[in-house]
Amino acid sequence: AGVGSGFTIGTYSHSAGDGSLHIQAVERADLKGVSGIEFWDESSGKVGGTTDLTPNDWNFSVDGKALIIPKATLSAKGLNWYNASENDRQLQLTTAAGRVFKTAPITSQP
Repeated sequence: AGVGSGFTIGTYSHSAGDGSLHIQAVERADLKGVSGIEFWDESSGKVGGTTDLTPNDWNFSVDGKALIIPKATLSAKGLNWYNASENDRQLQLTTAAGRVFKTAPITSQP
């Protein structure tokens, strides 16, 4: 999680820090190839009432190893995703090459 983010290991809180969500790449991976993000629940699939994110909805750290989704974007497109009763939320990332990856489960809180 990045500085100022509402995300710490395993938990995202919309009201913590600046409310943004930072996805950190592992090892030498670069997140600049991500072309889409969907809001998921590990046990039930895509979360209803959410809108898929496009590259205009996020920013990157200078080195490309952190993808940052601002609080305003999460409010507008992922409100149903950060329900406090859920501890198995995920983000599904799709690359321009069509590869699909999911984050580890996240406990989300309003």
